[in-house]
Amino acid sequence: MTSAVRVCSVGDVPAGEARRFAVDGRLVAVVNLGDEGFRAVDAICSHEHYYLDEGEVV
Repeated sequence: MTSAVRVCSVGDVPAGEARRFAVDGRLVAVVNLGDEGFRAVDAICSHEHYYLDEGEVV
């Protein structure tokens, strides 16, 4: 079961950008999609080993 965890404040991630946070020993990327809301995903790309928050949000 997945539970909600507070990672940051809304103002910490500007629209169209992503930020990396440590949560319970894991790195997550929080992405602000503007009108589409926020998403949180693993911060590291599983096949390129690249931090997703360093890329472009499209």
